[in-house]
Formats: sequence, C-alpha cells, structure tokens
Amino acid sequence: MTRRACVVVLSMLSLTACVGAVDRADFDAEIRSRGGGVAVDWVSDALDVVALEVGATSGEALQIITMTITPSSRTTLVQTRRGDREDFVDMVAVREGEILSVTPQQNADRLPLDDITIAAADLPIGDVDRLADEAILAFTADTGEDPDGGDVFVSLIQVSLIEGVHIVDVSVESARRTGTVRFDTDGGLIGVTG
Repeated sequence: MTRRACVVVLSMLSLTACVGAVDRADFDAEIRSRGGGVAVDWVSDALDVVALEVGATSGEALQIITMTITPSSRTTLVQTRRGDREDFVDMVAVREGEILSVTPQQNADRLPLDDITIAAADLPIGDVDRLADEAILAFTADTGEDPDGGDVFVSLIQVSLIEGVHIVDVSVESARRTGTVRFDTDGGLIGVTG
C-alpha cells in the first residue's frame, strides 16, 4: 500500500470513528428529558444482585428497611435483613449490576426488625417508571413548569420509614426548582413539598 493510500484510509477511519458519538452533556440532557433514567429493569436487577449477596431467595423477597435509587448513576443502596441470618442487617450498594460495597449494620439484632422492614414485593418498585412520571407531573402541576420541557427530571427515589410507616419519596428537579413528591407503598400520591 502506498503512503498516499495509507493517509486516505487513516483519514477515513478517523472521520468515521466519531459518527454517532454523543457528548456526555448531551447524553445527560437526553436522560433528564426522559424523566431521569429511572427504569424498572435496572432497579429490579439491582435488587436481585442484593438478594444473592444477602442470601434472600429473590429481589422481591428482600426485607427492606431503607432504599435509595439514584438514576443518574444507576446506583441503588439497600438496607436489608440478611436472608441467611434474619437478625443481621446489611447496607448493600449496587451500581449497574455490580456490588460496590456491603456494610454490616451494627447492633441490628437489637432492633424490632419485624416492625421496621417491608418486603420489596410490597413496594411499588415494579412500577418505578410510572412513579417517576407521576412525580414529574405532580411537581410540574405544583410549580407551573412544562412537564415535557426536558429540564424536569427525577434525581432520587427513597424508601424510608417515617413514624412506623414506609413511604416513597421521589426527588424532582428542574432548572429553577427542587421538590419531593411523596407516595404510599401502594404507589398512591400523598403530596408535593418544596
């Protein structure tokens, strides 16, 4: 191959290698425009990974105390009873299907675990896409912003225990506002704050 032919081939390869590449800022903007990237499949996969780690039979069988879902990094943090040792509690962090850390929670055996845990199957996790959409609609109805404007997104979903009752808080952000949309464990809207 001649020198000129090599230059032409290399030039063509370098020009075509970038076709279809997406800038990170553009990618993040696209994710936000679709509600923040919350998807049932990766959340369910994360729960299955946690279940395997703590000896539970499935993601739905997990006995959860708290859970935090961060769509932008596809990270799920679950505080759950161990399936193989129910008087123990671990905090398990999962990102994109990989365990980041497992942290034993000290003195968990002294807690009323039967009263403060909820089965993952009893949470609206299988409906997390709908929760994100409803949270955005409730937030924008409260703020007067355009839900389809592309700058409103879900930044966090948290399952917490408040006064003995598990609730699901969905944090929603826009360029000008932040707020929290609260749901019960059946996925019913409780209210909007912020």
